[in-house]
Amino acid sequence: MTIVRVAAVAALSLLFSDAWAGTISLTTSDAVTLSAEHQGRGDRGVILVHGSGGDRSGWADIAKGLAGAGLQVVNVDLRGHGASKGEPDPLKMHEDVLSAAKYLRGKGVKHIMVVGTKLGGNVALAAAAADPEIESVVMISPALNASGVKVTASLPALGERKLLLIAGEDDTLSKKAVNLIDNEIDTGTVMVLDSGGSGMALVNRASDLETTLIAWGKGSTDGNAITDPKASVGSGDTSAMETTGTKLGERR
Repeated sequence: MTIVRVAAVAALSLLFSDAWAGTISLTTSDAVTLSAEHQGRGDRGVILVHGSGGDRSGWADIAKGLAGAGLQVVNVDLRGHGASKGEPDPLKMHEDVLSAAKYLRGKGVKHIMVVGTKLGGNVALAAAAADPEIESVVMISPALNASGVKVTASLPALGERKLLLIAGEDDTLSKKAVNLIDNEIDTGTVMVLDSGGSGMALVNRASDLETTLIAWGKGSTDGNAITDPKASVGSGDTSAMETTGTKLGERR
C-alpha cells in the first residue's frame, strides 16, 4: 500500500512538474538574458508579447486563463523591459520570441501561437516570419510600422498560416492597419471590438477576448462575432503597405 501511494505521489509530481513553473530565464541566440513566466501543460503553447514600454505583468490574468484552459504559456519581458537584460532594440525583439518558442518545444509543445499588442504584435509577426513552425499569430492594435518593425518585412513569409487581427472600434489607426494587412493575405481573420481602447487597454476591456485566444490557441481559428473593418474604414489603398509610418502614424 505504501509503495502504491509513493508511486502515485511520484506520478502526480511528474504530471504537474511543468504545470506551474513560475519565473524562468531564457537566453536568446544573440546572448541576451530574458526573464519570463511559464505555466500550464499540454502540447499546445502560447507566447504573450507586450508592447513598447510595458512588461509581462500586463498579461498576467490572460496568461492564467490560458494555462487554466490546458495551454502552456510563456509570458516574456522583452529585452530592455521589465526584468530582462539588454537594450530595447525593436528590430531584435523577434529573437526574444524565438527563445520562448524554443523553450516551449523543450517542454513538449508541438503547436505554438504568438500573441502581441501594438509593437508586440509586429514582433510576433516577425518571429513567425523567422520560424515557420509557429502556427498562428494574433496582432492586437497592430501598426504597419511599429518602432521600425514593419509588417511588410514579415507578411510574405507568413504563407498559409493563420493571422488574427484585432482592433478597438474607436482606434482608427489600428483599424486602418488591420484593413490594409487583411487586404494582403488570404488567411486573415478580423475582429473589431466594441469595447474600444488600444493595446493592453483593449485587452483589459474586452470580456470575450480570453475565450477567443483560448480557441485559437487550441487550433480553432474560425472565430465568431467577426466584423470587417472595411465596412467602416473603406477598402484602403494597399500601396500604403509600404508606408514608413508617417502617413498613418507610427504606433508603439
